[in-house]
Amino acid sequence: MASGLEIFSAITGCVALAIAVHGFFQDQLQDQEADSVILSIRNDIAILRDFARIFDSAAKDDRILISDKLLLNEICLTLQPLLVSIQNWIVRRQMAHLTASPTRKVTDKILGFLYKQAELQKVALQLFQWTERYHIRLGLLPPPLKERLLTSSDEVDSLSSSGLRVLRDTFAKLTMQSQHISDTRLRKAEREVVLRSGPSASRMFATLGQETMIVEFKPHKSTLAGQELSIFESDVTKLVKLLSCAEAPLCRILRAAGYFHQSSRSCFAYLYQFPKNVSVSAGATSPRTLLDLICTTRPSPRTGSSQTELLPPQHALEERFEFARKIACAVMYVHMMQYVHKSIRTSNIVVLSQKAAATTPETGGFPERLGEPFLCGFETARHDKATSDQRGDAHWRYNIYRHPKRQGLHPQERYTMNHDIYSLGVVLLELGVWRPLLSTGLAKLKDSTDEEVAAGKVKDYLKKMAKERLPIVMGTKYCETVLFCLDVEGDGQIGSLTVIEEVLRKLEELAVGMQ
Repeated sequence: MASGLEIFSAITGCVALAIAVHGFFQDQLQDQEADSVILSIRNDIAILRDFARIFDSAAKDDRILISDKLLLNEICLTLQPLLVSIQNWIVRRQMAHLTASPTRKVTDKILGFLYKQAELQKVALQLFQWTERYHIRLGLLPPPLKERLLTSSDEVDSLSSSGLRVLRDTFAKLTMQSQHISDTRLRKAEREVVLRSGPSASRMFATLGQETMIVEFKPHKSTLAGQELSIFESDVTKLVKLLSCAEAPLCRILRAAGYFHQSSRSCFAYLYQFPKNVSVSAGATSPRTLLDLICTTRPSPRTGSSQTELLPPQHALEERFEFARKIACAVMYVHMMQYVHKSIRTSNIVVLSQKAAATTPETGGFPERLGEPFLCGFETARHDKATSDQRGDAHWRYNIYRHPKRQGLHPQERYTMNHDIYSLGVVLLELGVWRPLLSTGLAKLKDSTDEEVAAGKVKDYLKKMAKERLPIVMGTKYCETVLFCLDVEGDGQIGSLTVIEEVLRKLEELAVGMQ
């Protein structure tokens, strides 16, 4: 714990850094065109400004107890390293500009920035991580202290009461950018895309130009033609435009690069770009999913046995909590697009290996590391207000992820965002127990009648499993989060964005607590 003198040096030092970083970007971004990276940075430096006002006022406020200032000091000590890293980057950029030749300075002025886009994206991610940590810690403060902080400054009206609200606003800005994207730019010719040779699947690796991408197929009726086909394609285009604005590290959804029509297969195909910080296996024909990882096997250790068994988890537990948080972020982004995903399950969460940094040794991949999750499987997604035929299917391996009123060939209810929350709960359960659901005894319910399914027989089984297994391996709070999702009704009586924000808040608290 810091001494009394360190209280003010820690708070004022962090405030000074926040002011310096805010001032730099406020000046540099003044005349910049607002793309997704710029919007994200502008949003985050506004939070920096509010942080500086609040904590500067708190340091000078005699009404705040010394014990509370010690707590604020601890917060500043955890927030300071990222700000120092960002400030060091700023100093390096400024020094490079000061020592640059006159020709280079003219070029920089024309370009409008002192640094490359890749560097800008990196620092934007650091700023987002800082604001995320700040809001989580602010939200965990004792209510009386939080109220005192928010009323101790005369200029904090613009402060978002929650980091999740900031995230939601950023997502909203990203989705709005889709209105300015040309349809013709997204439509690709089938001949431009080369699929990797191998077994046909609903999701595959492909090459567009010189770039490796992921392709997902959205089938349609083979008889679809004329105006009906045009309407179908229009829906595809609208979704691709929204997905083309996604920032993968933030939204946990891969950015769409376009789509093409494959008439021989009676389908449209979405094209997704890889984030720059992940690696792609040269030999694989399709990306691995969370279900693939959970189903990984190893030879049985029993002497003389030729059988296999499921590979026990070998990754750090904090990775699993962070993994869960990222999946919830993806669901929140889908709902901010005003879409229902309809197919949230572990087989639709693509997991990519992170590249080792050039300055650090290789940290290894799965099973020691989980990798980076991204929600895919948009072939059945639709706008929340779009017409629904309320048709289902009888695929048992899919139905176990669906709300009881959405299972079977003739679901009882129109699909809503809250049904996605239920599916998220099932995914979090499978992630938590780290075992394929179909290997847990759930398969015994496969022959249930529609009436039994509607009554929640599968749901009851999943809740029982959560209560018995999750507290032991993931803790009580994680178990409560899963049960919260499984108990959300699909009628939409609770605002869907309110529900996903509550789930994300719970998971963020758990992820931060494990750090």
